[in-house]
Amino acid sequence: MQVAALPPLLGVLRRMPGGPARGALILVGIVHAFLDGACWGRARAWAAVHASGPGDRRRLLARLLANRGRFLATALGIGTPDPESFRRHLVFEGRDRLDALARTGGIMLLGFHLGPGGTAAKLGLAGYPVTTAGAGLRFRVPAPSYAWVGGARSPSIVWGDAPSRAAGLHRLSELLQHGGIVSLTADSHEDGRPAFEVPLPGRTLRVRAGWFVLRRLTGAPTLPVLTSEIGRRSVVTIHPPLPDPDPDLELDRAACREALAPILREYVRRFPEQCLSLALWPDEAARP
Repeated sequence: MQVAALPPLLGVLRRMPGGPARGALILVGIVHAFLDGACWGRARAWAAVHASGPGDRRRLLARLLANRGRFLATALGIGTPDPESFRRHLVFEGRDRLDALARTGGIMLLGFHLGPGGTAAKLGLAGYPVTTAGAGLRFRVPAPSYAWVGGARSPSIVWGDAPSRAAGLHRLSELLQHGGIVSLTADSHEDGRPAFEVPLPGRTLRVRAGWFVLRRLTGAPTLPVLTSEIGRRSVVTIHPPLPDPDPDLELDRAACREALAPILREYVRRFPEQCLSLALWPDEAARP
């Protein structure tokens, strides 16, 4: 659906007023999940883990599925007329950590497919030049000018296979050596081999190796960053940096796992309706 049907739909929605266009995307997200039996089953199983009674489960399920469209609308700037309107709703927690480390050299920001996304663009609106990297979107956005929130203003390095990923990581290492700020996701199945797993309520999160290799190669401070929506606010939380790389590979994996686990567990506990990748994506372990 994303690859084939979403671009023409977005082409129509971008000509509509923001409110109705956003509502249409929310409706599409709910209807598509309902029609996709596997996705619907995963959503119900997630709600059963994170809500107690039938009423709570139904409300969590509704919020979870509505967020599919809401988060896509936010990422593409639908319903947000300009950057200034969006900036008024941004809140940064732990910004002092980023400011302190930015004065000492390159920084890697470690994101996850949790919450509304668009973290690099939000940091860009706050004056931080962030270079993003990864496999990128699988569909074409109708107009780049319409996607300012989703990172159109941030430099990006896109890869699609192992050679291009290796070249991209090399470019990121150069940026870090020159004091740049780069952003990578930890849990995209297209971003390297598995590094380690983090068991969470209702699902195991599989952390990939791309960022882990880059961190060991450069020694750059690596700060986990999570974004959530609380009311009308978009909250970007910058957590303390992970431990410095350990020369022993297995000890280093364990140290990163132990540092990330409580951060991720707390996010899942507070915002189960915003954990779309954990709740709705197919489990990689079930793939051939």
